[in-house]
Amino acid sequence: MAVLESDLGKTSESLSACNDPDWLDKFAKAHGNNGRRFSSALITHVACLEKDKAKLLVLKEKVLNQILQISVSVSKGLSTSLATPLAQSMLPGKIGKQRVGPKTDLLAQQRDLYIMKHRGFGNRELCTRLDFDLSRRGDLPIGFPKTWHKRFGVATYTAAYEHPECKSLVQKLISKAKRGF
Repeated sequence: MAVLESDLGKTSESLSACNDPDWLDKFAKAHGNNGRRFSSALITHVACLEKDKAKLLVLKEKVLNQILQISVSVSKGLSTSLATPLAQSMLPGKIGKQRVGPKTDLLAQQRDLYIMKHRGFGNRELCTRLDFDLSRRGDLPIGFPKTWHKRFGVATYTAAYEHPECKSLVQKLISKAKRGF
């Protein structure tokens, strides 16, 4: 996906360069500076770039749809994983005890377990992975604080991390989860 995004970005930059006077000057010199030759070469160049961009956008849409299909089936499996007896042996003393407070939410515990499992990643990468792996079709990701959605208008961990007022809350949530709840 990163290669696809990179190719799409490069193609968009190449298209934008077609409006840059310096680039146009270099392009004209490379094509003999003749009016007809320059015009037809530029039109052909732009048409090729537009065609490449369209292909990349279609490919990106296909990849995103495949990711969505995979993530829907994965999130269904994840949503019940903490209810299994195996979960207690994975985190002895953390799950199964009666607790009071904000961590009584099983979805938040599932999110924190995921963060602990992937604690080697940086916060931005972790937010991207949370959005991808814990997403639910038409709803907030698993364990996403509803107060962030209401207060800041964000609906993903990545958007919350990029929001200037919400970023510290995301960092605090991740830090606590990495330390073990």
